[in-house]
Amino acid sequence: MDRTTPTGINSVKALHTATDTPPSDLPDPLNYWLPNSYDEVMTCSDIWGGPIAKKLATMKKHGVWKVIDSPPDVRLIKTRWTFANKYNGDGNLIAQKACLVAKGFTQISGINFFETYASVVQYESLQMNLAITAATNMEAWQLDYIVAYLNLHPQATIHAELPDGAKVLGRVALLLKTLYRTMDGAYNWTEALDKEMGELDYYRSKADSAVYAQHADSNITITSICTDDTTSISSSKKEAERAKEELGWKYKTKDLGNANYILGIRIDREREAGTISISQHAYLECVLECFSMMDCNPHGTPLPPGVILTKGMGPTTAEDRAFIADKPYCKLLGSIMYAQIVTQPDLSYAMSMLRKFASNPGHAH
Repeated sequence: MDRTTPTGINSVKALHTATDTPPSDLPDPLNYWLPNSYDEVMTCSDIWGGPIAKKLATMKKHGVWKVIDSPPDVRLIKTRWTFANKYNGDGNLIAQKACLVAKGFTQISGINFFETYASVVQYESLQMNLAITAATNMEAWQLDYIVAYLNLHPQATIHAELPDGAKVLGRVALLLKTLYRTMDGAYNWTEALDKEMGELDYYRSKADSAVYAQHADSNITITSICTDDTTSISSSKKEAERAKEELGWKYKTKDLGNANYILGIRIDREREAGTISISQHAYLECVLECFSMMDCNPHGTPLPPGVILTKGMGPTTAEDRAFIADKPYCKLLGSIMYAQIVTQPDLSYAMSMLRKFASNPGHAH
């Protein structure tokens, strides 16, 4: 399960406040539509043609594949285009991205890949590092590894179909680098990055294998890694700049500045007061819109005081079952659970209560 974004929320547009100013470099900064296929892209190529062309150029630059004649009796790995809107902490659209991914489920274990495990940073680690930052007045910053997977080689020989927009009759792609969503891609990147961190004298946390720390005299940097995104804290601005430069020696990186938006979490820091707060305001607005709850009334508690829910409140008649049949109860619980785990622990009791009825929810639930 992808820990960064719950299912169903990715395609929902974030809301703008009255003072938001959309970026001027997007073809249509108020168009939040996401295509589901390359054919749909062709109906709106003025918006999504650019991201596709940019991604193909990047893959050519990195030598991701070699175009060869289709070999006989070779199983081809399927590929597809995926599309995403990127938002900032205020919910403003800041970028539209296309990504070519492999359909990893078409790979065969032992033939196309061997190892798959890869860890991502735990939310508790991020929360603890931010608490340390606030308490000790450290610097919190972000770094992104550019096209991380495209730096690595697959574990085995992989032949893949050429993507839409680059197809050639009778020709296929021999992968020289790892595509996103290949079964071994995340493992390859984790191993490569772990090796680099060791070479830079970082040591891995025993409590969270995606957290690394480096001490040098009185300077310290603690780095938390989620795939190709890095969120770090350093003892000073000078130490932060040194660490950023060092982490970019082997793999190309992009400096994202101060940490203000991590995995859908907005970070607000008041340095003079010595506080850091985290929230998911834009995300929760997306959840409300996704489930047509934008006009709902606020309540002081997640559940009404004294409410009692039982399994007997499940549907008992054909009319009740018809009412609940099209209600995305489990999807809603999953969306709220993400906020509960990350920034809203006050929802824990309500979630533990409502999860009991996920298999057979009724009108009251």
